[in-house]
Amino acid sequence: VFSTILWFLIGRVDTLFLASFMTIDQAGIYNAVLPLAQFVTVTPQSFAMISMPLISSVFARGDESSLEPIYLTTSKWLLMFTLPVYLPIVIYAEPLLVKFFGSDCASGAVALRILSTGFFVNAVVGPATMTLSADARTRLILLNTLVSLLINVVCNITLIPLWGISGSATASALAVAGTH
Repeated sequence: VFSTILWFLIGRVDTLFLASFMTIDQAGIYNAVLPLAQFVTVTPQSFAMISMPLISSVFARGDESSLEPIYLTTSKWLLMFTLPVYLPIVIYAEPLLVKFFGSDCASGAVALRILSTGFFVNAVVGPATMTLSADARTRLILLNTLVSLLINVVCNITLIPLWGISGSATASALAVAGTH
């Protein structure tokens, strides 16, 4: 529960800092960019539903030696199925923003690329959080998520004044990619 709250904060801290350091318009553009970047996470969430029972059964049997092939296979599949979602978002960032949100949001293309890359790295690193959860290591998950939130806050404070919306996207990408 606490990790879920922290993830919610990670997603909202950027908007608060953008509105404080920049303009409300920049915060609005960021809020258009974020859901598009999060499309990259659809495949990993789907694979979690498939892989979690397998990984849980490994720990239930006490057969950790069979975990590696499952983990590696899942990671390969995540790469194979996430890349086709990630690449079009990165390649067509500006046209996507214009199509869905209008030309005023085109300036968020760099931020969309940065955020999408953070989510992509998080996805292809593998099912680390899921594996920790299956092994009942919820405190470690909480600690990882708390560290990600702190990274996000510190990087937002540092990078938004320098790079604006792209600084905020960089802060979140680092926090999300660094979770594992």
